[in-house]
Amino acid sequence: MTAKVFNPEAQKQIGAYWSQRVLQPQRTWNWWTCRPVIQHLNRLVCGQELPGVSQGLCQKAKQQVNRTLKLGISVGCGIGVKEMHLIQWGLVDRMICFELSAERIAQANAEAKRRSLSDRIEFHQTDVFCRTDLNDRFDLVHWNNSLHHMPDTFAALRWSRSVLKPGGLLMMDDYVGPNYIQFSDQCLQFANQIRAKMPRKYFIHPASSPETPRFIASECQRPNRAKIIAKDPSEAVDAENILPAMRAIFPHAEILHTGGAIYFAALPPLYANFNLEDEGDRSYLQALLTIDQLYTEAHPEQTLYATALAFKN
Repeated sequence: MTAKVFNPEAQKQIGAYWSQRVLQPQRTWNWWTCRPVIQHLNRLVCGQELPGVSQGLCQKAKQQVNRTLKLGISVGCGIGVKEMHLIQWGLVDRMICFELSAERIAQANAEAKRRSLSDRIEFHQTDVFCRTDLNDRFDLVHWNNSLHHMPDTFAALRWSRSVLKPGGLLMMDDYVGPNYIQFSDQCLQFANQIRAKMPRKYFIHPASSPETPRFIASECQRPNRAKIIAKDPSEAVDAENILPAMRAIFPHAEILHTGGAIYFAALPPLYANFNLEDEGDRSYLQALLTIDQLYTEAHPEQTLYATALAFKN
């Protein structure tokens, strides 16, 4: 079974965009750079405030399989650190990874060498869906913030099922919100109600100087759809179909809504103004994360992120 996703020209554009991104200075404006958010999400998933991105899901998967899986595959691996963590955390012995960005592949190979993992992980700059030799080969299919870059998530999950061995595990941690990150009216209203109550100090623009501070707009907006598509046509192109596709193709999947109305919609780029060495700032952020959790429990259809574990029967 094959699932052709992007034409070659679009693949070049996507690869070039992510190669450029990896060369830019890393900002601390997003949730995945914020330790308390990572710990919060891990606690939601496995009950422990673990420090690594998606480490809670890995821990939960380890408990369910109760063994080290032999071979895993990952699509859209970036620089491969999450996949290396799966090896280092003991979930899987070897990983085969696919990525469109040449620069990210180069960095991934360098990082694997630095971690002495070059013999246990390999990287390919190619369209994995063109391969015809992968069916029933893998004990693990890993999607981490890459499934939302697939233009047909039903096809991507059907492919995932086809390459798994019987009894193999699908593991997903991903953005599942509206396509092109076009937050719903309800989500934006809630996010802006939260922002309206936040102290002014959190709205200082991270790139401004202390002498002449600039301030971020008090209301958050939907990202500009046209600009998103122009930069990266794969960005959340079919994200809102991820959960329906998961339920259809892996009907026994264990899905957990992990929220995001606050930590993804409301807070970036305000994270830069939280001093995590300050008890007051830490407590305030933790309170916001608790509100995010409660909002998601009350409105699961508004979740922006989710995890899933599913076995191939």
